[in-house]
Amino acid sequence: MLENLDAAFLADFEGCRIPNFGFGHREHVRAAWAYIKRHGLATAAPAMEAAIRRFAAHHGHAGKYHHTLTMAWMHLVAAHAIPHPARTFVDFIGEHSRLLDTALIERFYSGDTLFSDRARMQWIEPDLQPLPAIA
Repeated sequence: MLENLDAAFLADFEGCRIPNFGFGHREHVRAAWAYIKRHGLATAAPAMEAAIRRFAAHHGHAGKYHHTLTMAWMHLVAAHAIPHPARTFVDFIGEHSRLLDTALIERFYSGDTLFSDRARMQWIEPDLQPLPAIA
């Protein structure tokens, strides 16, 4: 169950009440964590995709959605969140602060692969090393 602050954050995200400039990488990680905590990864991934698409369209940036990037980060968050559940996002990110490093994804994907049109539209497996296993 999500704590009140995390549930309120997710409701504000889903309701597009967060300004576009207020939804950076940390907020993406927080939303991923909240969906995983609420639903588990299988249901969290499509919920995150739908919410990001809705949020981007609401703010006039429908074309910015990147499927591989979103799903890879969902996987990375799940690999940390599932075996080590935290009560709040603050607790979770305190234990796994490396997830705030946007360069972390570069361990798994080359720039050519990650920033291809194909990766933007559909899931592409990492080309440098596999994503970590989810316990």
